[in-house]
Amino acid sequence: MYDLIIVGGGPAGASAAVYAARKRLKTLFITEEWGGQSVVSTDIQNWIGTTSISGADLAKNLKTPRNLFSCECHATSPFRR
Repeated sequence: MYDLIIVGGGPAGASAAVYAARKRLKTLFITEEWGGQSVVSTDIQNWIGTTSISGADLAKNLKTPRNLFSCECHATSPFRR
């Protein structure tokens, strides 16, 4: 049993994982692709701490272990049949 299940590996999902880890919640993190829809963006401006970043670089940064150190992560789509 989990305290929290996060579906989606975009910025919101990764942020939720960080806060869940801080609160020591037992968390299941399910995503098909890290970065969500931001992956297809060539230039994201004014992202927290940067003036400009590519979607691919943002996705790579979201996946860093420091953000997800206490989550059980599954890289799959929960909606696939």
